Amino acid sequence: MRRIIVLMTAAALMVVVAAAAVFAQPPTIEKYQVSTPVSYTIDNPCPGYEEPILLEGVFHQVIQNTRVENETSLVYKYTNRGYSTNITGTGEVSGDVYRVTNTGGEVGASFVVSNSEPTSPQGIAGTDTFESHSVVVSKGASPNFVLHQTLKFTFFYDSDPTAEVQNVWATCTGSS
Repeated sequence: MRRIIVLMTAAALMVVVAAAAVFAQPPTIEKYQVSTPVSYTIDNPCPGYEEPILLEGVFHQVIQNTRVENETSLVYKYTNRGYSTNITGTGEVSGDVYRVTNTGGEVGASFVVSNSEPTSPQGIAGTDTFESHSVVVSKGASPNFVLHQTLKFTFFYDSDPTAEVQNVWATCTGSS
């Protein structure tokens, strides 16, 4: 009797796995590379050297998106890694020249598109955590510094998206 139950359980499990395979599509993976010219202002946070710094250069992103579809939803999981090249700027008070190296991006981000209610508009929900670190090197008397930031974005089916600054800090490392 026990052997029959085990065989029946194994057979039932195989039917469930086969049914799930019919409904679930294999994941699709797409990769993108994007380069964007940037121009923005940051503030030198180092005591005694506070000043706006206008920066310009190119920011590159490498994005990988994985799409998994089942009978009730589409799930998109992605990573977005970024880095900068030739981003330089000038202090608006001191005239010091700065060079910026930036790394970071979204890590472990995902969102879901619900299609469980075919008669209603599809909803989208998800979270996204963005982390970046910018090393700012001065070619003048101003100290070098590192800017760190962690931001969290959330969006829901029935409410406005939110952006939360989870942590932003700077470390002054000395002059060059």
